[in-house]
Amino acid sequence: MHGRVDAHPLPNVSKDSSSVGIDPRARMVVATAVLLTVVASTRPWLPLLVAVVCLGGLMIRGANFWGTLGRLAAPLSVALLVAAVRVFSSGTTVWFVWDLGPWQLIATREGLAAGLLVGSRVLGGVAVMLRLSGTMTFEELVAALEWFRVPRTWLEISLLMYRYVFQFFEQGTEVLSAQKIRLGYAGVSGGLQSLGSLAGIVLLRSMEQAERTYEAMVARGGDGLIPLPTLPPATQKMWSYAALRATGIAGVFLLAERWL
Repeated sequence: MHGRVDAHPLPNVSKDSSSVGIDPRARMVVATAVLLTVVASTRPWLPLLVAVVCLGGLMIRGANFWGTLGRLAAPLSVALLVAAVRVFSSGTTVWFVWDLGPWQLIATREGLAAGLLVGSRVLGGVAVMLRLSGTMTFEELVAALEWFRVPRTWLEISLLMYRYVFQFFEQGTEVLSAQKIRLGYAGVSGGLQSLGSLAGIVLLRSMEQAERTYEAMVARGGDGLIPLPTLPPATQKMWSYAALRATGIAGVFLLAERWL
């Protein structure tokens, strides 16, 4: 007889499992409403306010400052690049001219405004996602997405990725430490070779782990389905909370668009 096999089964998520006492589905609805206001904002002030509130809430809850800053580094780098392109490629009102020998880069005020808007949207959106992930366990997130009918295949892949990403990170750290001991990063050329070797080793180990996981599931009679965490039935209180918060967010958006 075939059964569902998972090497690390996840418990069902009860309505009291939330650290803040709010249903994960309601938190996802509220976060989606905030993201929509950030994306739809025509001025940078509202996204920046959202970023301050979300990141401030994370700090109050005891989040690591440098860890949070590290998570912001990659998306902000892309946002800064896009903003710089907008500054020098759009608009007509000259802000300043940057001479680069035979070339000139002309920055415009309209481009600056557009770049600030792009950067603020990225910062606000990433802050919302960090705030959401900081108040929900991964099991709660998967259970909420499953309730909202997100394709099961995506969720199963996410569960496997979440489980093994930490293992691969540890393996990569071990290989990196061994390379440093052997002076693998002493020079630029050697550093690039060591970095390439590190990426290759992690990739090979991930493929080997995938084969071992598949063989283990087949040996235990698995049918390919991974049990997903579940949530209790939605309550009227949950929907009332989500609707009230979403309405308040919409009101703040309209006021910000009018007065800020």
